[in-house]
Amino acid sequence: MGIAAPRYSRRLRNNLTTRVEQRRQPAIGPERYQVNIEDRPPRGMCRKVGFMNYFPRAPSSEGFREGPECGKAMQGLGLLFAYQKDRRMNIEERATVNPSQYAEEHIRTYLASNGRDVDHPAGDRLILLYTTGRNSGEIRRVPLGSFPDGENLVVIGSNAGRPKEPEWYLNLVASHRVWVRKQDDFYEAEASVLPSEERQVFWDHLTTQMPMFAEYQEKAGRELPLIRLTRISG
Repeated sequence: MGIAAPRYSRRLRNNLTTRVEQRRQPAIGPERYQVNIEDRPPRGMCRKVGFMNYFPRAPSSEGFREGPECGKAMQGLGLLFAYQKDRRMNIEERATVNPSQYAEEHIRTYLASNGRDVDHPAGDRLILLYTTGRNSGEIRRVPLGSFPDGENLVVIGSNAGRPKEPEWYLNLVASHRVWVRKQDDFYEAEASVLPSEERQVFWDHLTTQMPMFAEYQEKAGRELPLIRLTRISG
């Protein structure tokens, strides 16, 4: 004798209902991935099946049955996750080897340990920044120390006190679209150079804590740019 499927209360059915709306959000990706998950089913009501399909499971005479309300919405959420994963892998695969052996060694260690086992002066402030080459169009990847700025990050175009601005900075000036990896968190971001007044406030606070950047600026003979990285997806 089979097990009868339980009858859900109206409140539980409402909790299971997730509205999926088509929205035009170019930053998220192709149109078929553009979904808006407004609510999520209660924890435990859905289980993952593969990577792109999420379905609630309930006992029935056939053993288990799929819940259509949760199934459609969670499949949309799965598509979002799949797109984020595909985009991340695509950027990583396209990234070229850093010409600096020192930088490339830190990049490899960072990727292998998700940024948790790095021997770098920046420590846990280290991120990987991905820019698009202004001449080649190739994805360039560089390890950088970062500083929190609310929900955003700020990086410094110090180039270790060299007179020339770093290549990654010239790349993001040409194209503000960048990607950031902070440990295992990978996301697309908008890069913007801090305006002079805002930069001065941040700079004064920064150099009080880390005076070496004031030394870098004096050595370089130029104003070191501060760049804010604002998450736009992921």
